[in-house]
Amino acid sequence: GQMIRGIGWGSLALKIAKKLNCEFNYDVMISRAIPDYAHFAALLVHIQTRIPWIANWNDPTPNHKFPPPYGKGPDSPLTPNRQKWYQAVCKHCFWHVFPCERLRKYMCSYLPGQIKIKSSVIPHVAMEKFSIAPVSHDGFSICYAGSVLPPREVTVFLEGIKRFRKLLVNADSFCVRFLVDRPEIVEKKKKT
Repeated sequence: GQMIRGIGWGSLALKIAKKLNCEFNYDVMISRAIPDYAHFAALLVHIQTRIPWIANWNDPTPNHKFPPPYGKGPDSPLTPNRQKWYQAVCKHCFWHVFPCERLRKYMCSYLPGQIKIKSSVIPHVAMEKFSIAPVSHDGFSICYAGSVLPPREVTVFLEGIKRFRKLLVNADSFCVRFLVDRPEIVEKKKKT
C-alpha cells in the first residue's frame, strides 16, 4: 500500500540527503506531511545522520483518522505495520509542529509516545513574496484557499456559506473567493 510506495521514495531521498549533508553539514531538517510517508524519508535520514529532525503535521493522518464525515475519527485503528511506523517517527523525531492547537490536541490523542511534551504550534503564515494585490471589495468577503479534493467536500462549505448569507442584513455586500487546486469542481458544485 502507501507505505511500500513511500519506502522507495524515502530510500532515494536518503541517498540524496546523505550526499548533501556531506557537502553542507545541516543543523536541522524539517519534514512535512501529507502524505504521511513523507516523514519516512526524514526518519531514514535522521537514523543515518543523526541530524535533529522536526516533523510538520498539517492535517490528521492517515486519512481514515480524519474526523467524521471525512474519516472514522481518532479512535479508528492503525494496522500493526503503520502503528510501528508511527512509533518510530514519534520516538526519533526531535520536535513536532502543528499549525493550530486544535489539530495538535487531535493528533496527540492518537500519536504514540510523548508527543504532547515535544510539540508546539506554529501557525501558517502568508508570505508577501507570493501574494498578489488584493481585489477591492467594499463588503464582507471570505477567502477559501486549499484543496477541494477528497477527503474534503466543497459542497459542505458551500452549504454553510448559503446558510450564513441568509443571516446577513446586506447579502449583496458579501462574497467568497476561491483559491483552490481544482476550480472547475467549485464551479460545477456552485451551479448545483
